[in-house]
Amino acid sequence: MIPSPSSRASSLGEQAQGKAGSVAARTRQQLNGSRRQQHSRPDDRLLDNSDPQAPQREAALFYGLFLRGHSADDLRRDIDVPQQLQTKLLKRHSKELGVQSRLNRAYMYRKQVLAIFDELITRQRIKERVH
Repeated sequence: MIPSPSSRASSLGEQAQGKAGSVAARTRQQLNGSRRQQHSRPDDRLLDNSDPQAPQREAALFYGLFLRGHSADDLRRDIDVPQQLQTKLLKRHSKELGVQSRLNRAYMYRKQVLAIFDELITRQRIKERVH
């Protein structure tokens, strides 16, 4: 006996739902497992010292923008955290040592990215003079 087109379509739909359900279940399990491994706050992940290449990658991203025609000074302003802003934030959170620690790490991270970006710009200018 040959199955009718409607019964064939419904069995294919049930198979697709079963596969989608199992994929969804696996995805939920992976997300639940990864949540346990995550830090408590998103900014902690960004400032975590476990990835020593993070400042280089971020500086490379800004350098790519520079190569596409964005102004180096505009990009420096985007990267940098002015000392006045850092002082203001530290005063605002003067009694919260954890927040101050994260602010200081973020400040040092941004300065590191800026230094790497400036080095890349300097090397580019030297290459242009040589060639």
